[in-house]
Amino acid sequence: QLPHAQILGVEQGQVDVLAFENGLWNRISGADVQSELSILPQLARQKAAVSGLPEDAERALQQQLDQRIHAPQPLHLIFKNEKKRE
Repeated sequence: QLPHAQILGVEQGQVDVLAFENGLWNRISGADVQSELSILPQLARQKAAVSGLPEDAERALQQQLDQRIHAPQPLHLIFKNEKKRE
């Protein structure tokens, strides 16, 4: 039995802001950029969950085990449900 796959982290290493392109009426401030950058980890986690990334990871594990362990009978992984820790 294995725990279900889960996304552990979505931290990004570095963000480079190459240029501010202000509009005629709307100016971009450093605080605006910081505010938008602070939202990115939450947005990345949501998109990864919606995209089915954990389910893909579970299928990939099953396939890799099938390829490496040549069992006489098919190997079935059982993913147990447990409370997710945030």
